[in-house]
Amino acid sequence: MKVSGIVIASLVALLAVAPVRGAVGRPAACGLRSVPLSVGNTWTYKNAAGVTVTLAILGIAPGKNAAGHAVTEVRVKELYANRTTTTLWTCTSGGGLTFPPDSFFFSGEPGGAVGVALANVVHEPASLPADAAVVAGSAWVEKVRADATRSDAAGQGFQHPAGKVELERHVVLSPVETVAIELGRFGALKLGFELRGRGIVDEQRYELPVRRPGTMWLVKGVGF
Repeated sequence: MKVSGIVIASLVALLAVAPVRGAVGRPAACGLRSVPLSVGNTWTYKNAAGVTVTLAILGIAPGKNAAGHAVTEVRVKELYANRTTTTLWTCTSGGGLTFPPDSFFFSGEPGGAVGVALANVVHEPASLPADAAVVAGSAWVEKVRADATRSDAAGQGFQHPAGKVELERHVVLSPVETVAIELGRFGALKLGFELRGRGIVDEQRYELPVRRPGTMWLVKGVGF
């Protein structure tokens, strides 16, 4: 099984990172400051070729995760290459912030998953822990397990067998580095991650042939 757009591309080289507009003074969801979660906050990123990715927080509401535990749901719009994807982040004040596998912040790949739908998702621990644990030297392994169905992208009537997906996101926070962007110079934590995973169809396991590394820089109170 080929795991589609969820994990296949490398991280876009980010040259601009900041909320270009936001809800000044509005309390952030779950009380998290590392990535301020307020309706109206927007981040725009671009690479050297001028290609942009924009994320905007559309709504925040109480909800439950797959295990039935209370969480705060954060509805986010991602715009890339004239394609709009809506993703659902979740957070808790003690557990931190979780990005779904089709989020740009999870994989470093914009545009969401193409032709793959996930169900019965088990996702733990959080993608980014609570603020107190977001410090240099922290490391964790985020694991995702889900049932996967694939659509016939070519429209030829082919029916793909159902399968399962297992993903691991190995994360390490390195000491603060100085990064220069259009808004100025910032001290930012370096977040390095590596995506590993496999697809399972009819009890056969298909490992991703290449591990997918990525790097992001985090300015607390601003975001990635």
